[in-house]
Amino acid sequence: MFTVEGDSCHIQEVKALIRHCGNPVVEIHREDKPSYHAAAVFASNLMVGLMEEAVQLLMQCGFERKEAMAALKPLAVSNLENIFEAGTKDALTGPVERHDLQTVKKHLKVLGEDKKDTYISLTREIIKIAEDRHPEISYADMKQVLEEER
Repeated sequence: MFTVEGDSCHIQEVKALIRHCGNPVVEIHREDKPSYHAAAVFASNLMVGLMEEAVQLLMQCGFERKEAMAALKPLAVSNLENIFEAGTKDALTGPVERHDLQTVKKHLKVLGEDKKDTYISLTREIIKIAEDRHPEISYADMKQVLEEER
C-alpha cells in the first residue's frame, strides 16, 4: 500500500505509475499526513506497548516472560486475523461485548494506575464498537464505572 500527496498536476501520473507496478495507492492530503502516521503507530508501535503490558500482567501471576509470550501469541494472532477477516465490529469479544460489568470492575481493581489509564482509554473505544454492534444495550453503567475510576 502506497500513499501519495502533492501537486495536483502530477498526482495522477504518480498514482498511475504506482498502480502500473501492481501496487494499491491512496491519495491523501498534506494536512492528513500526521493522522496517517499516527494510524500506523497505533497499528504497530502501540501494539508493542499493549503486548508488553499483557506480558507484565502475566509475569505478576508467576509466568516467566517466555511463557507469557507463548501464552499470549495464539490469542493475539487469532484476534488480529479475526479483525482483518471480519472487521473490528464483528471481531469484538470480551467483557465489554458481553456487557460484563463485574469483570470490568475486577480488572480495574487489580490494575496499577499506568495500566488502568490504558485500560480505561481503550475500553471507551471498545464501548463505542459494542454500542454500534448492540444498539439495544445501554452501556451507560460501564461508562460511569470508567469515569469513576479516572
